[in-house]
Amino acid sequence: MGTDNLSGVARFREHAVRQCEFALRLASAECQRSAADAALVSAAIASEAPDSGAVTFGVWLQRQLILRQEARAGQRAAELREEIARQALVEARREKEVVDKLREARAAEDDRRTDRREAAALDEVASRMRAVRSRWTTIS
Repeated sequence: MGTDNLSGVARFREHAVRQCEFALRLASAECQRSAADAALVSAAIASEAPDSGAVTFGVWLQRQLILRQEARAGQRAAELREEIARQALVEARREKEVVDKLREARAAEDDRRTDRREAAALDEVASRMRAVRSRWTTIS
């Protein structure tokens, strides 16, 4: 995999992290809305005030308990989605970090190769200089 391909993978991973962050924000907002809905239903039950005088308290309470159960189930589902989104973000960040470390390792390896080439070139120049000096000293 070349450097260009690795750059593409890095961009892809960065995009994945941004998508996961967005998904987590959405899931968190949904979780907060679900919690608020559950709190409203619980408050209505606690107030023991049916919204219309035509229904009996038993019917009203049964309906409110069903609504509370549904609201709590929705809240649990939202919390689960939020946790899944959070785990996806952690994994996306981990994968991005792997790519970043690979890019750093490749850059370091490229630097080492460049240093070796420069050292070899300097050794070659020094060798030629010694050869020239040795010829010069034999001539004089």
